[in-house]
Amino acid sequence: MTFKPYLLLCLLLLSNLAVAKHEQYCNGRFDYCVAIPDSVVISPIEPQNGDGRLFGVKGTDAIIVAYGSLWPSVIGASDEELLQEKQQSVCEQAQCRITYQVKKDNYYIASGYYLDDDKIFYQVYRLKNGEEHHLDFTYSKKHKAKMDKIISQMVSSFLKDD
Repeated sequence: MTFKPYLLLCLLLLSNLAVAKHEQYCNGRFDYCVAIPDSVVISPIEPQNGDGRLFGVKGTDAIIVAYGSLWPSVIGASDEELLQEKQQSVCEQAQCRITYQVKKDNYYIASGYYLDDDKIFYQVYRLKNGEEHHLDFTYSKKHKAKMDKIISQMVSSFLKDD
């Protein structure tokens, strides 16, 4: 059997398509990655400080933000103190009701809805190497089923990145 160059080209193209379906956004400044499902669209513009990225979801009003901060290393508090503070401050700036929360050694997750517009939020706050990493979702209740799948995939990859 002779080797056909076009066969190699086809195999390379197919392997690139398979990789594209499991795309990731990785932040070089804060060294975190998150899986990007097919229906999630990455903003083409990254902030000048390189701290994160804004995402949207096709067919929804969802806004997803991934970003990092050096704040924990600046204030010198313990991980436990920082996570406790985050847990207490989730609904301070905006009136909301928390319906789900979990706190582990290096992360805190809170979900619920805003009282003024009934939008759902899902926030992940993770501490890693003296930095904080955030993954925040905001979307309408009518998109909950679609967003549940997206959140599951993105959050599991974000937290696995330790």
